[in-house]
Amino acid sequence: VVGRIILVFMQVIMAMMFTYFVEAVLEPALKGQDLIARAKTGTGKTLAFGIPILDRIIKENEKASRYLIVDFRS
Repeated sequence: VVGRIILVFMQVIMAMMFTYFVEAVLEPALKGQDLIARAKTGTGKTLAFGIPILDRIIKENEKASRYLIVDFRS
């Protein structure tokens, strides 16, 4: 029982660290600000930096597709 309680406690702590790191990094990263961050494994670094990258790619593709001219006369 004690081992299970410790496991649950550790999972809660890891979830809190993950949330804190993502919250701290995500907003400035989405604004395009340069960031340097350091955190332990499992804290959400890939997610925190990956979401803004994917967001920018999607926005750039949407802009590019507005100006796409297609010739259907084959």
